[in-house]
Amino acid sequence: MKRNKYVKRVLSALLIFILSFSVLSMAVTVIFFHTAFPRSDTPSEFAFSYSQMESDGYSYQRISFPSGSNTLIGYCFAPDEPQALVVIAAGIGDGGSSHLSEMKEFVDCGYAVLCYDATGVGESEGSGKGGLSQPAADLRAALRFTADDERLSKLPILLYGHSAGGYAAATCLDDDRVKAAVIVSGFDHPVQLMRDSARSYVGILADVEYPFLLLENQLLFGNCQTASACINSVSTPVAVYEGADDERVPRSQRLSTTLDESERTNISVNLCEETLRSGHTGMWLSKDALSYRLSHKDDTPVDLDQSNLLDHEYIQSILRFYRSALGS
Repeated sequence: MKRNKYVKRVLSALLIFILSFSVLSMAVTVIFFHTAFPRSDTPSEFAFSYSQMESDGYSYQRISFPSGSNTLIGYCFAPDEPQALVVIAAGIGDGGSSHLSEMKEFVDCGYAVLCYDATGVGESEGSGKGGLSQPAADLRAALRFTADDERLSKLPILLYGHSAGGYAAATCLDDDRVKAAVIVSGFDHPVQLMRDSARSYVGILADVEYPFLLLENQLLFGNCQTASACINSVSTPVAVYEGADDERVPRSQRLSTTLDESERTNISVNLCEETLRSGHTGMWLSKDALSYRLSHKDDTPVDLDQSNLLDHEYIQSILRFYRSALGS
């Protein structure tokens, strides 16, 4: 009898502990999602402005579209009779202006380009950036906008995404209008990325908290797919670009690890090992541009042309990829 009472007390205490830990973990997770991704209102000092683009001859139309309860702001650049529409999804916290250097190249080659600020970034609404899955929802919203726009709806779509924007591009490959996607420094799964990144700081606790992160992410954004599963489920051409020394995406979450390009003819993985360009951000820039950014002093004016010089081979390889995907 005494033993039964003891067992019941132990089980009751264990149950109370599990419930208390679960409630506390869920509360911490909710707070994490609301505080770890604050608004980003200040563009990079090295980014071109839209007014500068207009003065350089790249006229644009300012557009807006809903993403959930927020209104996002974007800019559409279009030459006469564009061949296709490139939709650019920036990395989390980066505004659409962070890729205006690439925009100019795309427009010069006859493509229309849509850049936009994601939720909680720049000119767009949102009290915060939401999380690593938010860019996928925002890109989906941008594609809905293009489908309803009289001029853009008939154009084939080429995706260009960096980091979380790269993950977003992978999740939107099921859109029949998407003819190709370039994914730069992308990752496979947003919640697994948070877990794998946290392991180096909190060890096994990252694995313990993972189910709660996954649950909160699902409550906020719905079911979360892996980028590799999305890519493997379509025949759409996908070009992956990664830096060998990417400090933000653990090797376990890199698409070069999770994708088997040898079994899929639609996938190409390009690894950059060049000094300065082999990290997470700036692979599209030349070594001279990156060197300038690193050596620039805060109290001196920024030479925007110098700091935004593109790597010639990088941008040419993407243009070749797009042309091949369009059959031109």
